[in-house]
Amino acid sequence: MIAWTILVWGLTATILAPISSAILGIEFFRNDQLIIGNEQLTSWLLSPAGIGYLLLGTTLTLTGWILRFAGIFQIVADNINKQSVEFRHIVFRILSKTHLLFRLCLFIVVTGLLLLLPLAAGLALIYELLLDSYDINYYLSATPSELHSAIIIAATWLLGWMSGVIYLTRRFLFALPTYLHSQKSIRESLRYAWHIGPQKLNPHLRPILSAIGFWIIFRFIADLILYTVSFWLINWVGDLANSLRIVALATGIYVIASLSVDALISFLGFSHVTTLITKVYFQDFRQVNTASAPLSRNKFRKLGSIFKNIFRPTLILPIAGALTLISIGLSSYMIGHIPETKNSQVKIVAHRAGPAPAPENTPYALDLTMKTKAEWTEIDVRLSKDSTIVVTHDFDLMRIANSPAPISDTNYNQIQQILKNAYSTGKASHQQIHTLDDFLTATKGNIGLMIELKKPTEALARKVIGAIRAKNMVNDVVLMSMDLDVIRLIQNIAPDITIGYISAFSIGDKSQLPVNLLAVHYRSISASLINKTEQQGIETYAWTVNRVNTMANMIEYNVDGIITDKPKLAVRIREELQKLSATERLLLQFNQLIGISK
Repeated sequence: MIAWTILVWGLTATILAPISSAILGIEFFRNDQLIIGNEQLTSWLLSPAGIGYLLLGTTLTLTGWILRFAGIFQIVADNINKQSVEFRHIVFRILSKTHLLFRLCLFIVVTGLLLLLPLAAGLALIYELLLDSYDINYYLSATPSELHSAIIIAATWLLGWMSGVIYLTRRFLFALPTYLHSQKSIRESLRYAWHIGPQKLNPHLRPILSAIGFWIIFRFIADLILYTVSFWLINWVGDLANSLRIVALATGIYVIASLSVDALISFLGFSHVTTLITKVYFQDFRQVNTASAPLSRNKFRKLGSIFKNIFRPTLILPIAGALTLISIGLSSYMIGHIPETKNSQVKIVAHRAGPAPAPENTPYALDLTMKTKAEWTEIDVRLSKDSTIVVTHDFDLMRIANSPAPISDTNYNQIQQILKNAYSTGKASHQQIHTLDDFLTATKGNIGLMIELKKPTEALARKVIGAIRAKNMVNDVVLMSMDLDVIRLIQNIAPDITIGYISAFSIGDKSQLPVNLLAVHYRSISASLINKTEQQGIETYAWTVNRVNTMANMIEYNVDGIITDKPKLAVRIREELQKLSATERLLLQFNQLIGISK
């Protein structure tokens, strides 16, 4: 079982995972679109191309799990039938059925997507009825009764949906063993499993469900304990020592412990559950044609002979030893040749004007930012009813003034009066929303200004461009948006102004965008993306980066800038990174993968 599990893990890592990751690079799935951006992603996922990607990607992933189950099933079945268990024969038999298993996985994925439709429809309806009146930031910050009602109703709907899925899973649990063991089709295997009936099925399910429940709970508890202890230790030691070196060392220890624990629990739990299912099937439900499915003859004979030679016991250990030595040598070489980063050149951008405790998008926040060594500050602008460019993030005043008044339907003077009234009653943290002109005046000659256009329209774009030209600040600002159409409009009417695209969710080659700057969520940053954007002359900024380890990792990726709520901290990390060794920098990158951070 151990050898088979390792083989499947290796196949998944070296074959299935790269294939799944590369799928989006195929133009077929993007319908000749250069890039699928924030606004278009939902509609793309619901299109035939998007559904095709989901089907293929999920099927490839599921194939790894089914292969693992099939191998353990075959090992246990041979043991029950008192047949010799030889690893190379197991490999040959399972690989000869790979096309059948892939077909089964595709069927499972399609069925799963169909089952997800009522869940998604219900959650969308709950959101539409209870949470669509105001900006989502209001609900998250003020937590009104509507949010509580939505959570309760959504949880109830989710529990009901999960109950239905669990019931169907129980009834069809032995369809997979039937399909693997007999010559029955998928439909015949499902029909056979369904006809077993609850009365005969339930007594045998108890030990299986108990094992699954224990496995899930034990893994959750183990991961939670390990994560909590590591999180506390890394933060405590990091604060005590005030150094990234200690964070790097602690992260390395956590990585080794976490991978070891997860691999052990996964192997034991999955193997135990699979063994139970196989034993119950052969002892009580094997009333089917037990002849093995015929092997695909000609095209698998050559493959079978190759595997028989490769998996001879006398060759496995030397091959494994040679691969291990090569891996150690390559790892040592790579650690010693990690390229230097341009960390001293990374620009720091203060998100929404500046850090707490100042209210966001205010001159107070801007003043705090200008006391640091940050190179840029970023603000959000909207157009009021009387066409005043106001600096605010949300589309209404609920979060900052407890007023449902939309910015676009309210005159600037009315906005100020609403804020003044809210401030006098303690419902607002500041009395005024400022204009773009206020920020242009304050930043000119002091700090760069990134301007994100919220709910971007042609009118807003033209007004902002006019204000920038009036202040003679074309070279001091960057105009940014999440809407590709607005990006193209700005490029046409103001080609001399630096343009940036904000990518929250996007698919395709972002380096081909007609922009000067690309702001990407830090989880989407990759070495490949950085290399491509550098070749195209596009600067890449990571947002919103507030954690010590994530800041370090983004700088290690050679991003051009970091957008953060903590500019002072980002400046300190930028300076400290220059003092770390290559090995310490490498360990910090593992920290990004596991998510432990300050």
